[in-house]
Amino acid sequence: MEKPITWTVRKFVLVNSFQGLSKHEYIDQWPLLN
Repeated sequence: MEKPITWTVRKFVLVNSFQGLSKHEYIDQWPLLN
């Protein structure tokens, strides 16, 4: 049996992605509780 892939998430980021322009705008971010 293979091991699952895991990672630690420290914050949630809201991003506006402009389709077809390769441009991203960071709107806001929130830290996650441990």
